[in-house]
Amino acid sequence: MLNRKYKVMPKNVFFNIVLVSILLNLCFFSCKNENTTQTNNEPTATNNTSSSNLTETKKYKGTLYYRYLADSEHLKAEAIFHSTAEKPKSKSISPAGSVIFQTKNMASRNFEKAGIRYSYAQTEAYKNKYTFTILDKVIPLEIAPIQNLQIKGDFKKSGDARLIWEGTPLEKDEQLVIMLSDNNNHSAPANIIGPSSSSATIILQNQLKRLDAGPVEIYVVRKKINNIDNHPELQGTITGEYYSKTISLTLED
Repeated sequence: MLNRKYKVMPKNVFFNIVLVSILLNLCFFSCKNENTTQTNNEPTATNNTSSSNLTETKKYKGTLYYRYLADSEHLKAEAIFHSTAEKPKSKSISPAGSVIFQTKNMASRNFEKAGIRYSYAQTEAYKNKYTFTILDKVIPLEIAPIQNLQIKGDFKKSGDARLIWEGTPLEKDEQLVIMLSDNNNHSAPANIIGPSSSSATIILQNQLKRLDAGPVEIYVVRKKINNIDNHPELQGTITGEYYSKTISLTLED
C-alpha cells in the first residue's frame, strides 16, 4: 500500500464528476433501450428464456463499480448486492463470505434504510485490469488508460477541434465523455459511443461555442459496462470508469 495523503477534491471537480456520471448513465441506458428494441424485433433461439427464469437460478444481483482519477491517482470501488428473491427496492444485503477488490477485503457499512454497502479506496498507479472476487469467483474488467491527451491543430471557437490520445481506440462496449470548462464555470460535455477506428475524436464547433475564449481545461472519461454472465450465484453488472489527466489550453475566438 502506497503511503500517500489524499487531496481534498475542489467543489468544481466534484460537480464535474457527478455531471459526467449522470451523462454516462443516461447515454448507457438510452443505448441499452435502443438495442433492446432491435433485439426484440428479431426472432432468436433465446427469446423463450424469460428474465424470471434467469433470476430463479441466481441467489444475488450485484452492482459492482470502480473509478480511477488519473490526476490524483485515486482509486475507488463500491459493491452492492440484493437477493433475487426480494422486491427490487428491498435493502441491500451481504453475500456469503468476503467481498474482495483486487486482493483486499472491501469494508462494509450497514445503512439503516439502504442496507449494506461495500467500499474500497486507495491511492496507487493505474492497473488496466481490476477484479472483484464474490463467492470465491473472480469477476474482472479491463479498461485501457487514456494518456497524453492533446488537441491536434487549431483550437478555436470558429471551427471544430481534433482531440487525440495515446492508447487504444474505443471498443464496442465502451463510451467516452469529453468534458471542457472555462474560467467562468461554463461546461461543454459531449458523449462518444464506441467503437472508434482510431485514438481520436472531434470536438464540434457547437460545443466550443458554449465556452468563453481564454483558458480552458479538458479531460475525458472512458467507461465500460459488462454483464456478470459466468457466475453460478450472481447476476448484475460490473462498471469501470477511467478519468484522464486534465490538460489546460487556450481557446481562441
